Amino acid sequence: MGENYQLILDQILEGIQAEGRTPRLLLHSCCGPCSTYVLDYLSDYFEITVYYYNPNIYPKEEYDFREAEQEDLIRRLPSKYPIHFQRATYDPEDYYQKIRGHEGDPERGDRCSLCYRLRLEEAARWAKEGGYDYFTTTLSLSPHKDAQRLNAIGRDLEEEYGVAYLYSDFKKRNGFKRSKEMTDEYGMYRQDYCGCLFSYQARRAHEAERIRQDKERRGGRWPGHLSMMKTWIQDNQEKIFDKVALIYKILAVISGIGMALKILSVLGIGLVGTIVSFGLFLPIAGVMAVLAIPIILVLFGIRVFLFWMAGRSAQALPLKADRLQQFAGILLVFAIIGFLFSGDSSFNRTMALAEVIFHGFILYALSVTRGEGPNSGDDPYRRPL
Repeated sequence: MGENYQLILDQILEGIQAEGRTPRLLLHSCCGPCSTYVLDYLSDYFEITVYYYNPNIYPKEEYDFREAEQEDLIRRLPSKYPIHFQRATYDPEDYYQKIRGHEGDPERGDRCSLCYRLRLEEAARWAKEGGYDYFTTTLSLSPHKDAQRLNAIGRDLEEEYGVAYLYSDFKKRNGFKRSKEMTDEYGMYRQDYCGCLFSYQARRAHEAERIRQDKERRGGRWPGHLSMMKTWIQDNQEKIFDKVALIYKILAVISGIGMALKILSVLGIGLVGTIVSFGLFLPIAGVMAVLAIPIILVLFGIRVFLFWMAGRSAQALPLKADRLQQFAGILLVFAIIGFLFSGDSSFNRTMALAEVIFHGFILYALSVTRGEGPNSGDDPYRRPL
């Protein structure tokens, strides 16, 4: 029977409290969801820097998304002591060189041990260079990760680099359960594979087999085809989301031009105002502004559907949502100005108010909630390596 690393952690934390100090901890994080409980737990004792070093993650889009989720969580999570974020260079070749010859190993085999060692050693090196008091990892939170193996690696690196390793088994005391609850509370994306190419392929193979069995059980009726569509969307989600975003932007520009023309018609500005006053452009402006609204609404519905099919919430891609927010914000400004200058006609005022409400809803729906407070910015203690 292995050691109880939760009890060892308890003793370390009791000693820190008795000394009345706040040590600096470099916390290697594999992803935002696994860091939820760990940050909530340890931020009462440490000033933490989250080090996001994960060259094993495949593909690059997944890496970028997980990194963005990690930063977003740090900004939103309340904490007793500051939590900083330090990104690392993404170079998957580091990972493939480390596990060369073990590509065919089963999950939780030697390939995984080499991956643990790679990431923990980089964390130990960074902790030594940065003068941290402790280093550790969120990996032990997962029930699929061997805490005995992780802590043994941490012990070896502690001796090699001269930085104390914070022994832990974060899945204990319902840590994993609490992380799932916090992931739901913060509306976070919880991935369905550990991150590497091999787990990605294994997950897709498992999904394909499940679909095949489902089709056999249902005689090939629509539920099986729905599962196949979900798998296809998961594999191509970045391209699909980009195309939906592009169409939204085009229609947003069209709608904006339509509302701008309507405003100019009311103000009677220059040649455009003169032409509009003769009724030549007014119907075009109205059609462009009004028809774009239901089209955008349909596209937004499609976008939400795609997120759902891909296993993500409607607010799950903060980077893409931020880019769309810029267009939605511009449209809302146009709509408000259009309402202010909509004239005395009750029909025109009603339509203008509807545009304000609609574009306000779109802007709200695209917004990614971000908390305020000290937990933002890069690690102030960063030193060049």
